Amino acid sequence: MVPDTTYEFYNEADQYVIYLRKNGEYQRPLVINRITQEITPANYERPYSDNVSSKPSTIYGILGTIRLLSGRYLITVDKRGLAGQICGHKIYRALEISVHRFAKSTSDLNEEEMETETAYIKMLKRVLGIESFYFSHTYDLSLSRQRLSGLSPDVKQQNLFGMTERRFVWNGFLLDDWCNLVSAVLNVDPIYAWPKLEDFVTPVILGFVGILQPLTPISSSFGASEDTPCYALISRRSFFCAGTCSYARETDKVANAATAVETEQIAYIPPGHIFSFVQILDPAPVICSKQPNLFYKTPMKIDYDGKDSANGTDVQSDKEGDKNELFGQIQVAPEEVETIKSDILGVCSAQQYGRTIIINLLDEKSLQMRLCRSYVDEADLRNQSVDFNRECSAHQWHRLSSLLDRLEPEIVAMRQLRLRSVGPNLTISVLQDSQTGVFRTNCLDCADRANVLQSMIARRALELGLQEAYLVSAVSRGKSDFMGTIWPKFEQAFTDIWAENAYVLSFQLSDTKAFKTDSIHMGKRTATGVLMENSHSADCYLQDSINLFLGHYSVFDSDGSPKKRIPANAPVPALRPELLP
Repeated sequence: MVPDTTYEFYNEADQYVIYLRKNGEYQRPLVINRITQEITPANYERPYSDNVSSKPSTIYGILGTIRLLSGRYLITVDKRGLAGQICGHKIYRALEISVHRFAKSTSDLNEEEMETETAYIKMLKRVLGIESFYFSHTYDLSLSRQRLSGLSPDVKQQNLFGMTERRFVWNGFLLDDWCNLVSAVLNVDPIYAWPKLEDFVTPVILGFVGILQPLTPISSSFGASEDTPCYALISRRSFFCAGTCSYARETDKVANAATAVETEQIAYIPPGHIFSFVQILDPAPVICSKQPNLFYKTPMKIDYDGKDSANGTDVQSDKEGDKNELFGQIQVAPEEVETIKSDILGVCSAQQYGRTIIINLLDEKSLQMRLCRSYVDEADLRNQSVDFNRECSAHQWHRLSSLLDRLEPEIVAMRQLRLRSVGPNLTISVLQDSQTGVFRTNCLDCADRANVLQSMIARRALELGLQEAYLVSAVSRGKSDFMGTIWPKFEQAFTDIWAENAYVLSFQLSDTKAFKTDSIHMGKRTATGVLMENSHSADCYLQDSINLFLGHYSVFDSDGSPKKRIPANAPVPALRPELLP
């Protein structure tokens, strides 16, 4: 079992004292002086609590610091929940996160600045209260299993923050500020064995982590009686161009896709078989904007000239209810085509995804049809299109199975990661196969239709991997309980975890549950699912809070002076230019 890491946190009037407790032993603490706002290591001997009146609290992670009007704030994980274990590494979900002001007093702020400071704190707590931040002190959740297996031994010896995939580390902005402060004061005196910087750093991802294991060890011909199978589903949201689906749409000017998610399934089947398959979820890579209003489907503006999408052309009719109106082919500017290609091909290559197969779930009419044509026709990409609403109308779910059959040759061709572990705790593994391509599913409602299809692709990939490893036969592969001999009742657990993944991502993107997960659970639409679809709501406050948390919005102007406060009664359109970078 990998040792755990916790901290003792002393919250005193004049200082904060943070002790690292690792492998059952206490390291020398860091001290934050609340008067000077300086950080220094200390040579306090344990037990420190004998000399102070305050009792320590246990914290489980340090997310970093952020500078507001009164100074810096320290952000810590106060409560956690065990999501499960991956290859012996404990994965946690942050249940409660606190914000601690460095400054002892805010007396130097005037009334308006104090109100603004309070508003900023509420915005930070809005993001920190999402309860979908995951972390591990020993396992890099930002990297797929394939990328982890490809790291050299020297790189693996680095601290977690040093080797993370930064686009998936949501507290990267906070950690940059914190690391600059702490690294300047550690190792200043060779007499003392100071703790390392990485011991006070906790990278987190935002998304979903679900881990399944049988309630009792499985005894079969595949492994020892105490060897337990494991299935993990990890969804990592990129913080580039991040936000709610009502405001963060499609791509930005540097080809970052809005609301992008990398989803990985990891399966361990005893004795020592590890499988990993990665998919990516992105909106249509078109430069456009969308502001919420009272319409169910909000009109969207597409950027034709490479300038500001807000000045583009409205591509949707004011007749929102006219479902049959078809629009002509959109004329995409050459620079936008290059952005599209850069987004899909360049980004996928940089992230080692390999060959990209587009699965297009946009409706083939109205606005969505034009988005579809704008990048499929112009960018000349490998594409599989399906109009989800048309193909599956009247509950014809068997048509999705037909699409899956068409995709199976692509699943076989792109392969998947297969490792064979030969060491304790799966620490030593032999590479047997690698994933050489990726499915990129495009959908305007990212956590909805796409999740249905992604779950089906993931299941088919797992079937193929188990068959190739001779863990299941070709006959049993097509059955609903294909894992029955390895893991009884796996099928229901699999559908439940994918449905939960959709719920969680939908809440993050729009503060609503996913609309079509009833088709995952039941294989059909239900009345409840249809009613939920009509309760979609936008959250501009969450979008602004995310911009502040990620550092996309600074509370200071370029000259270092605080930005002027926005009037409380300002209309929504007036907020956007002020709060967006």
